Amino acid sequence: MTDWTIETALAAADRLSTAPVAVNISPVYFRQPEFVSRLMDKFLRARVRPDQLSIEITESVLIENLDNARQSVDRIREMGVKVFLDDFGTGFSSLSYLQHFELDGLKLDKSFLRNVGDRRKSNQIIRSMIDFGHSLDMRVVVEGVESDWQARLLQLLGCDLLQGYEIGMPMPLADLLKFRDRCPGGQPQQPLVSLAG
Repeated sequence: MTDWTIETALAAADRLSTAPVAVNISPVYFRQPEFVSRLMDKFLRARVRPDQLSIEITESVLIENLDNARQSVDRIREMGVKVFLDDFGTGFSSLSYLQHFELDGLKLDKSFLRNVGDRRKSNQIIRSMIDFGHSLDMRVVVEGVESDWQARLLQLLGCDLLQGYEIGMPMPLADLLKFRDRCPGGQPQQPLVSLAG
């Protein structure tokens, strides 16, 4: 299933030209010893630039075997593929593992938006997590944005990228190409395709 997802994402990246595409990689697939080599082969066959793709992985993938995970992340990033940490802040209480990895970004889970705007602490937590990501030279994405006021507040808090129904609903690739063409300059700065595998 993950092989199909990656190949579909690469085909979409080819059609979308320079627009970025993100793929959520399952822990089981990421831990396979040949994962990085298979990913490289897929890029060579698809003739897509690696910087068009972002890989999203969860904290559990990094924690289970630090050395192997760090080697895989480093090799993926050396190819030019960006690596984002998905569902950040919902799993492990220790952040010490982050010192072992060079990552491109953090994705904050939609649960952090539950009380944003209503409770001061919720706003402060999101702002702190955004500042934390920026202090480590990472971009920060917030998932689950479902209203215009959430989007505006997150922009004020310094969030780099937004994901959710307010930004765009799931759609077929043909519709996505039209959406891309309506973006200013035709070149959106956030991933237009996000696939799970």
